[in-house]
Amino acid sequence: MTNPVITATHSVDAALATTPVAAAVLNVFGIDTCCGGHATIAEAAAHAHVDPAVVVEALDAASQDAARKPGSALPQAKVCCGGCK
Repeated sequence: MTNPVITATHSVDAALATTPVAAAVLNVFGIDTCCGGHATIAEAAAHAHVDPAVVVEALDAASQDAARKPGSALPQAKVCCGGCK
């Protein structure tokens, strides 16, 4: 396995900017991709009661899969906790 482009120390916003599949992956874990974007992946994962390593692994796997299959990216809908509205 290659070194992940996104690590647990990256912010949610950085992950969203790095790969087009990040929003969909983070949404699966219930990670806030709207007003929680300033948090690191580790912080967001802890808030969602998920192991950050699992989130990073899923982001990396989805990103690699999307790179192998151009045009197959998951939708980028953002999940918001409602705190920014």
